Amino acid sequence: MSWPFDRSRDRVASRSARGRVGRALLERLEDRCLLSAGGPLEHATRAGMISTPPAASVAIQAEKTTGHGHHSHHGKTGALATPHAPHRLKTTAALRAFLKASVHDHLHASHGASKGTLNAVPSPPSSGGTTTPSASKSNNQVAGVDEANIVQTDGVNLYILSRQELVIVPTQPAANLAVASRTTIEGNPIAMYLDGKRLTVISQVYQGSAVSTPIVAPGVANVPNIAVAPPFSLGSARIKVTEFDVTNPSAPVATRETYLDGDYIDSREIAGRLYLVVQNDVLSALTATSAGGSGSGSPLKASNGNLAGFLPRYLTRDDAPAGPGPVQTGLLSQPADILVNQPTSNDSLVSVVELDPGGPTAGPIATASLFLPYAATIYVSASNLYVLTPSNTDVETTTIAKFALGGSGPVYVATGIVPGYVYDQYSVDESGGYLRVATTTDHVTPDGLDVPSSGLYVLAQQGANLAVTGRLDNAAPGLSVDTARFLGNRAFLSAEGQSDPNAVNPTIALVAIDLSNPSAPRVAGGLAPSSTSEVLQPIDATHLLGIGRGAAASLDVSSPLQLTLFDVADLAHPIEVAHFTIDAGSQGYTSSPAEYDPRAVGVYPASGLVTLPFESDVSTPAVAPGGFPRFSTVEALDVFQVDPAAGFTLLGAVPHSSPVSRSVLIGGTLYSIADLDVQANRIAAGLPPIGAVTIQTDTSGGGNGGLPTPVPLLLA
Repeated sequence: MSWPFDRSRDRVASRSARGRVGRALLERLEDRCLLSAGGPLEHATRAGMISTPPAASVAIQAEKTTGHGHHSHHGKTGALATPHAPHRLKTTAALRAFLKASVHDHLHASHGASKGTLNAVPSPPSSGGTTTPSASKSNNQVAGVDEANIVQTDGVNLYILSRQELVIVPTQPAANLAVASRTTIEGNPIAMYLDGKRLTVISQVYQGSAVSTPIVAPGVANVPNIAVAPPFSLGSARIKVTEFDVTNPSAPVATRETYLDGDYIDSREIAGRLYLVVQNDVLSALTATSAGGSGSGSPLKASNGNLAGFLPRYLTRDDAPAGPGPVQTGLLSQPADILVNQPTSNDSLVSVVELDPGGPTAGPIATASLFLPYAATIYVSASNLYVLTPSNTDVETTTIAKFALGGSGPVYVATGIVPGYVYDQYSVDESGGYLRVATTTDHVTPDGLDVPSSGLYVLAQQGANLAVTGRLDNAAPGLSVDTARFLGNRAFLSAEGQSDPNAVNPTIALVAIDLSNPSAPRVAGGLAPSSTSEVLQPIDATHLLGIGRGAAASLDVSSPLQLTLFDVADLAHPIEVAHFTIDAGSQGYTSSPAEYDPRAVGVYPASGLVTLPFESDVSTPAVAPGGFPRFSTVEALDVFQVDPAAGFTLLGAVPHSSPVSRSVLIGGTLYSIADLDVQANRIAAGLPPIGAVTIQTDTSGGGNGGLPTPVPLLLA
């Protein structure tokens, strides 16, 4: 499994391969009508307010379409194939036959087409977003669909996943902040959900290598005792879900532990129910080198009766004050319930698992499992979950599997295909029964050059098929989608392209699309902004905040980090209101986790505030001839007052000595959370400090605070 920063780096690298420049973020992520600017813009920097000339125009035509608004396109995409509807296996024998066929294809297929890489979910979400009178809440993409967070608050306490610990810090008195408790989390903490006094923590646990002796687990329904022979590593990667009662913040109590075999892809919580997307590479286990060392990747295990040993399982137990309860175990999905499509390339078993934290039933309530190449992007609405997987062939398409939520549990209902690849979850949206997807497709010119183009597709469920009912193939010719945002029947694509490898800066566009007629989406307007936008964050119904890179002065200088404010009230004429540059100068580089994690930015509409964590690395030339340059790092949280009409006013910066990840607003107090400390500042000019507390030290390593390592649940 690759971790969030790996996925972000992979995404940046893929853009670089398509001719992008100015992506120094790649290195920083090591430790996810003719449209023109309309008049001078006010550009804010730390040096003050200065005027900048109009941005260059972008040759994108506003649409005037009838019918489906089709555009011609040529290159790798070709005609969309009708997706093969997955079918239920119904019997264990059918599953065995499918796996044997898949193993055969896996071992003997040609190597011409590369398989997609398993990616993890983007970095954990932030707390910063919409506000309540008492405390800020998580910055979620969809109303009513909660996204996991590394920081949670109930207004009384801060719950922080810090290194390998759950750290709880009472918010009052702010002048005397202190750590109330530290609890070691088994594995690598990913994120958590807070529901009243119940805190649900998700972590990824990696256990030992291949077992040397067979392991026998209790029998489960329809399957006898599970015997797994070497060298298969049973459950080497597991997701752990730990439920805590945090009624007493000084002594949180673990009330339930659940382990799920596999890699964590993503999760959501809806009305108290937790949905996890889990991935298991079943074929890799089946094609592992046999114990005899022949190296042939024999699929004998699938035919020797140990089939269930290769399917993901769960283990769970309730923990009571009197002691741990009995361990319950079983398969995530029964063999007869697993859905398959075609054997070739469907190496991974992707499962949507429903849990009921705090409910009477421990372990999975229901699971839907489907063989896919891998799960790349997850989008969740209030009633459906979508798994998006790009093709692993020369024809660029994305397959979309739809699962209905609620009722008796997640249920697979339909599959669809769209041209191109999807960059992130924000490029997907569901509204009025339609799924809308923004993609990028590479077109091959007659002279063999790859030219990207941005498109948008509208899909509707028709039986077991997600049919494309509206399409816009060339929303931004020559440009790739950086990200997107959907606001009702409007969509905004941030796109860029680099047709000239010697150009200092790429061509950039913000494209406004009218979706009022789902069968005929059209380009209504657009803008050539002064910066890219890796993130488009709504701050109200008519304004978007862009976070990306401004123009570089030369090829030798990194593009500066930039905030941009857009007024999108008039779809035909979006306006860049203002932008603010955070620049480390010609000898430095500034980055922010918000560039690859859209939830790292704090947006507080009720207060008109925006917060942005950043890190600036500055190189100072050597003083003496032949000497070495000096390096310094600034890590801080910038706090802005945002006026939709006037732009950004910098209230100040909260300095830290370690990277800042999140911010939380409680009343008139802003809490900034960094790796080593938490600080409280008053919302006023200069951000007067109130208090601070150390939560880790540079020498605390994994951050277990000297606490004993949790004892994992072991198979009986």
